[in-house]
Amino acid sequence: TTLELHGYTVMRNLGEGAFAKVKLAKSKKHNCHVAIKIIDKRKAPKDYIYKFLPREIRVMHKLNHPNVIQLYEAIETETKVYLILELAEGGDLLEYINKNALLPEERARVIFCQFVATMAYCHKERVVHRDLKCENLLLDANGRLKITDFGFACNTHKTNILQTFCGSYAYCSPEILRGDLYDGQASDIWSMGVVLYALVCARLPFGDDDLRAIMNREPRKLRFSKKTSKECRELIRKMLALDEKKRPTAEELLHEPWCKE
Repeated sequence: TTLELHGYTVMRNLGEGAFAKVKLAKSKKHNCHVAIKIIDKRKAPKDYIYKFLPREIRVMHKLNHPNVIQLYEAIETETKVYLILELAEGGDLLEYINKNALLPEERARVIFCQFVATMAYCHKERVVHRDLKCENLLLDANGRLKITDFGFACNTHKTNILQTFCGSYAYCSPEILRGDLYDGQASDIWSMGVVLYALVCARLPFGDDDLRAIMNREPRKLRFSKKTSKECRELIRKMLALDEKKRPTAEELLHEPWCKE
């Protein structure tokens, strides 16, 4: 098979979506286990194959950071595209939160600070992710955060104003849901605020399926777990500011008191 020719021995299924499967494999070349995302070109939407996938590959080749899943290589055949990716054995953040229920705030802080540092790096490289959610944040065997799934990511050049609707409703900024032009970096910050809330409260702040409720969300009315510190609550409210201009940048988040404790 194509993968065997390239030195990969497939071991088992890790998951599958509508037009892609992810398999665990052993790599001779890299002398380690890898995750292989196999995209079926016949099932995938055309704009994914011709627009989003090439962009994802470009972005992943460009980013070089210990908390970004590494793309080792991309192999294309007539019917399939294989992305050979670094393996994160710890599963995703959603599974982690579900398994551990309410995390101690200290553990949430460790994970979140890695997230902030990585996004500060991405934004400095002018890359916005546009689909940050617990399912796209993985953990390796040592519990280190790894950001994945750059399928909606894009390079922002001089301006940072974007129009394409991306992401998942529950993590989506109000300006994107309204269909406005939006600042990609500020929208990433909103999604990061939703992730932080999920880390400390073990649930999503605005539900995840009732679009009208999500559109009318009011960050001031957020309910927190009794254990959440005042500094952490303030930080989440800042990140979930309805006015995108009032949200801190990823760089500013690095200097927030809660992140520095």
